[in-house]
Amino acid sequence: ALAKASNLVFTDKRYGEICELKIKGRTLILLKPSTYMNLSGNAVRYWLQKENIPV
Repeated sequence: ALAKASNLVFTDKRYGEICELKIKGRTLILLKPSTYMNLSGNAVRYWLQKENIPV
């Protein structure tokens, strides 16, 4: 809903599609994993490490 309301375009990347959105000075990275549900953690882990996002 957020991506649709903001007219965001997702880009095909490793493990899924991503897009970036800035809200109130903060960058949000939206990920649509291309892996099956049981393996979606692999996509999330990869992007957390790639973007250096602390958990």
